[in-house]
Amino acid sequence: MTVVAIDRERIMLANVDGQFFALRDMCGHRNAPLSRGRLEGCIVECPLHFAQFDVRTGKLVDGPISADVPVYEVRVEGDTVLVKW
Repeated sequence: MTVVAIDRERIMLANVDGQFFALRDMCGHRNAPLSRGRLEGCIVECPLHFAQFDVRTGKLVDGPISADVPVYEVRVEGDTVLVKW
């Protein structure tokens, strides 16, 4: 995982088996940065309260909150990862 900034918004990029996904780098509970959590397969875990989100869809899988995380379209051109903002 890595973080990029687009127009002051932190976006987390995750590489899962060679496929890239982008989602907002902020859990809905206390705005914790998801990029500081743990990525296991397609699931990223918030480092603050352990909510889990699917990086492919942004959907909440498990945790103490009810909000999904926004995701963004990703396209790879050569060595460049493009995120549709």
